[in-house]
Amino acid sequence: HFGLMSPSQDWILDLPVLGTAAFSLWALRKRRPLQLFLLVCIGTALAVFWERYQRLSYIAKTWPELENGHSKLPNSNHIWWAHDIFFMDSRGLPGQRPAFTYFTSDFVRSQGDWEKLCPLDSDLDGLTNGQELGDPCCRWRADTASARFDLSRGLEYRRWYLSHPGGAPGNLTEQLMIKSLKPECNNYDPEMYWKRFEHFYFMRALEEVELEPWKPLKVICLVIMIAMFFSWGLFGGLFSDLVSCVSPSLGAALQRQLNRRVPLFRRFGVAPDKDPPPTRKECLLILAFSYIYMDFTSGIVHLILDYAPFWIPALGDLARGFQYHHQDPTAIIRITWYEYTSHIHVLVPIIWVLTQCSGATRKQRLFWLFGGFFAHVFQTAHRWAHMPDQMLPGWVKFLQKTNLVLPVEAHMKHHNDLFHQFTILSGHTDLVVDSISEIIPPTRYDLWLFIGIAWFFAPAVLDAHFSRPVRSNLVGDATTLLARDALAERSEMGGQQLDSTLGQPLADEWSGSQGGKVSPEDPESQDPFSSTCARAKKSEK
Repeated sequence: HFGLMSPSQDWILDLPVLGTAAFSLWALRKRRPLQLFLLVCIGTALAVFWERYQRLSYIAKTWPELENGHSKLPNSNHIWWAHDIFFMDSRGLPGQRPAFTYFTSDFVRSQGDWEKLCPLDSDLDGLTNGQELGDPCCRWRADTASARFDLSRGLEYRRWYLSHPGGAPGNLTEQLMIKSLKPECNNYDPEMYWKRFEHFYFMRALEEVELEPWKPLKVICLVIMIAMFFSWGLFGGLFSDLVSCVSPSLGAALQRQLNRRVPLFRRFGVAPDKDPPPTRKECLLILAFSYIYMDFTSGIVHLILDYAPFWIPALGDLARGFQYHHQDPTAIIRITWYEYTSHIHVLVPIIWVLTQCSGATRKQRLFWLFGGFFAHVFQTAHRWAHMPDQMLPGWVKFLQKTNLVLPVEAHMKHHNDLFHQFTILSGHTDLVVDSISEIIPPTRYDLWLFIGIAWFFAPAVLDAHFSRPVRSNLVGDATTLLARDALAERSEMGGQQLDSTLGQPLADEWSGSQGGKVSPEDPESQDPFSSTCARAKKSEK
C-alpha cells in the first residue's frame, strides 16, 4: 500500500528482520562487537520502517477513502503537533477505535477535492481550511505537492504559520495573525510576502531568555562526554595528538610527560600505545573531513526529526522540539545556550559505544574530538541564523558572510520551503542532501534513518579498514620482541649473544633499529612495546 507492496507480499518484509537477527547471532558468536552494534542499529531502523508500513497499511485497508490523503492536501505534513491530519491522536492504530477530526468528515464527503475543501471552515474557528493550511486563495493543486516552493508560481501562499483545520480552535491572537496573512489573490505581492515572512521569522526574538531547569539525562550525558574526552587525552594520547597538530615536537614532549606521570594507569587506557600518532598533514585532513561530516550530519538529523512522529521512543521527543521550531522559530534563542546545544549530548553514549566496539585508533578519537566541536558549532550557528542583525556581533557576521557558518538568508530559505536546505553548520552539503531528497522524499523519515545509520558508522568502518595493515605490522614487531626476550632467557645470556639461528637476527634487527644498545630502564629509549615486554618477563619469572 502507498506504493510499497500488496498485502499478499507482506512476508517479504520479514526477510530483512530475520536476516538482521541471524547476522546478529553470528556477530555475537564470532565476538565482533562493531558488526553487532551496527546490526542492532539496523534492527532499530527496521522497527521504525515496519511500524510505519503496518500503520499506513491498516489505514488504507480500513478506510480506503483516506489512502494517499496527504498528497491531496497542501502542507498537511507541516502542522507541528499533528503527524496525521485525519486522526485526533495523529495515527490510526490497529485494534483501536479512531477519533477522526472534523476535517476528516469534510475530506471524505468531498472525496479529497481541495477546491471543495479549501473554502470550508471544518472546525468552526472562523478560519477557512485554506487559510489554516497556507492556501487562503485556494490556488494549490495536488500535482504540485512535492514541488519546491516558489511564490511566483502562484500556488499556495505560504508554508509557515500553519494551524490544524480540524483541531481545537486556536487563541484569538493566532486567529488574527492568520487572517492578516491573506494576500491579494489576483496577484501575489512578493515585497509584502517577504515583509510578512521576516516578521514571522524573527517574531519574539528580542524577548527575555526563558530559564529552564536542567534535565538529569542531559547532565549525565555531559558528564560522560567530559569523562570520555579526558580519558582519551590522558591515557589514549589525544592531548598530545592535538598539540602535535600545531607542533609535533611539543606533542611528543607532552606525551613523554604523560607517560612518566601515569605509568600505573596507562595499561587501562582507551587504546594501546601501538597506534601511531597522526601527522600534521593527517590532522588537517581529519579536521577538514570532520567539518564536512558534521555539516552533512546536521542535515540528515534535521531532516529525520522534521518528519518523524512523536510516538517513536527517544526519537519522538527530539522530533517534537524540531517540529515546534517551525511554529516558533525564535524559541531556540529564548533559552540558554547550554539548554539548546545540550540536545546533541544525548548522542555521546552512542559514540562511546561505537568507539569501544570498533577499537578506535588515535586518528578516530581525534576525529570525534573535532566532530564534537563542530557539533556544538552547528547548534550555535543555528541560533545565530535566527537572531536579528542587531543581536549579532561583528565577528559572527564575518563568519556568516564567508559561509564558514550558516548565513541567515540561507536558513530563511529552509523555513520558507521546509523541503530543502536542512544543514545548519555551513550549508555547503545541502547540494548532496537536496539531491538525495529528490529521490527519497523527506517524508520517508524511515528510509532516511537507514542513511543516517550508514553515515554514522562510516568513520569507524573506514578507521578499522585503513588501520588494519598498520596494526598488523606493529603486532608483528611486538611478537618479534617477545620472541627475542624468551630466547634470551632460555639461553641465560641476558640478551647479549644468542646461539639460536632465530634469536641472533632478531636481536640484531631490534638493536639496529634503536641505534645501538638500549637500556630497559630508560622509558624514552624503548619502542612503544618495551613496557609490555618488561611486564611479560616479570610475569614469566
